[in-house]
Amino acid sequence: MKLFAALLALTLSLAGCGPVDGDSIRSAPGSAGQGSSTATSGADSAEPEQLAALRTLEAQGRLDSLPEKLLQTALLRREHPEATLSELAELHEPPTSKSTVNHRMRKLLALAAEGTETTEEGPA
Repeated sequence: MKLFAALLALTLSLAGCGPVDGDSIRSAPGSAGQGSSTATSGADSAEPEQLAALRTLEAQGRLDSLPEKLLQTALLRREHPEATLSELAELHEPPTSKSTVNHRMRKLLALAAEGTETTEEGPA
């Protein structure tokens, strides 16, 4: 009977169900047993920063002058603010990788930051 209980606890733990009857088996990180979800994970924490960067580029009149691929990523992020990077990658035409979208978003953030620094310090 103990073997059955141990196997059941292990199975439930691997399924992300958390401890059973006080067992000390921990659920996997990011599983439902720990009360986290992708909607509240760190993956979404960059969205406000990304959207702010896009607003900055638009306010500076630089958004429309971006290279085509960066512009496509920027417009897709603006149209789908809740989308994950993987979802944005699938929305591209042609579809691209999550890594590519991440790289482009970092480039957009850097471009917006460069423009803000120049604006705050005045012309060189």
